[in-house]
Amino acid sequence: STAGTVSFDSTGLTSGTYTANLCITSNDPDPGPGNETELVIVPVTLTVQAEPSIAITKTVGTTPGVCATTSVIDVAAGTTVYYCYTVTNTGDVTLNAHTLVDDQLGTIFTNFSYALTPGSSVNTVAAGLSIPAVINSSTTNVATWTAAQSSTGGVSATATATATVNVASIEIVKTVGTDPGVCGTESS
Repeated sequence: STAGTVSFDSTGLTSGTYTANLCITSNDPDPGPGNETELVIVPVTLTVQAEPSIAITKTVGTTPGVCATTSVIDVAAGTTVYYCYTVTNTGDVTLNAHTLVDDQLGTIFTNFSYALTPGSSVNTVAAGLSIPAVINSSTTNVATWTAAQSSTGGVSATATATATVNVASIEIVKTVGTDPGVCGTESS
């Protein structure tokens, strides 16, 4: 008897248990057990488990009701910015319950009901949410989106966005000259 290894590729299979027979032709002169041939039949079972997985992006812009195209923005102090969070189901099961928490803005929603099928995406603007913030100092927020098949457990992903406050400055150089209407060349 010789041990052997058998590998299965479950790519494209949905969750579940699959059964089959592995048929091996033997050159052993003794007939296979129970079938009186050189054929050895080995029953096999393959269990495929669902693999939930998500990816999140977070963007920031100054136009309400629109997902910006960048996660970094420069603004003046006091500017209202709008955050957009987009989640993509990168796994192979539909995710129905969603929670989004931002470390600067707090909980955006908890157990939001939305059937996010494998390969599809949804963003907060499309879901009818506006998420504004008045930026008075440079801020980087971290968002954590958790998605699950039901209201418990699930998988999480994080993303960041940064709003940098530009501080205006003016430099004045005083020069002295003797010709009226012409800037001098010497500093005083």
